[in-house]
Amino acid sequence: MLIETGNGFFVSPSTGQIELAEGQVIILFPDEPNVYYPAKTWHEKYIAWNGPDAVRLEKLGYLSRQKMIIEDNISVVSTAFEKLKKSIGDEDRAAILERKNIITDMVLELFRLSSPKAEKDEQLAKISAAVSWLTENYAEEISISNLAGKYGLSESHFRRSFRQHTGRSPREFITSLRISRAKELLKQDLTVKEVSLTVGYRDVFYFMRIFKKVAGTSCGRFRTN
Repeated sequence: MLIETGNGFFVSPSTGQIELAEGQVIILFPDEPNVYYPAKTWHEKYIAWNGPDAVRLEKLGYLSRQKMIIEDNISVVSTAFEKLKKSIGDEDRAAILERKNIITDMVLELFRLSSPKAEKDEQLAKISAAVSWLTENYAEEISISNLAGKYGLSESHFRRSFRQHTGRSPREFITSLRISRAKELLKQDLTVKEVSLTVGYRDVFYFMRIFKKVAGTSCGRFRTN
């Protein structure tokens, strides 16, 4: 939960009573008793997320009951909130993967904000950098081996760490980004071949197979729905 404006208080067994101010984020755990309330009034944003991915990130230390209040001075939660709004209501595999990407990125950024510089995990920083690079360059011809070398890691170590930190393989992550963009382009005045080339698939028939597998429908049917 992000406190957009106003101030107040938060109380839990793990933290005791903490004063809250504008720009702070509260990480709420379903099984952790807590109370939070404004001093007078406040405005907040919520992003609700639960399940095995959330449990895994807590076990890995990226969500902590000792660090439930985080200063969000770079608008991590607001940015994630706006991105999530665009795919709410879509339940195909591409949309679900896209939401997981957004939330995982948000958690990683909040973890970085909550950790003193001296304690930042070097490996996490490398994977986070790789995630950011892929988000911008997903349509390029991408060699996972070369990508690992770019961040000073062996391919096997990179693949293992990437899955550990994001919950999916590098190739799955790239595919989800490509198909999400393809869905946007298919609603425009572009041919399927043009969409395929734009998102990084040189073989349009392969693109069509991947799209149907991930989105659960063909390109043509998706375009007309």
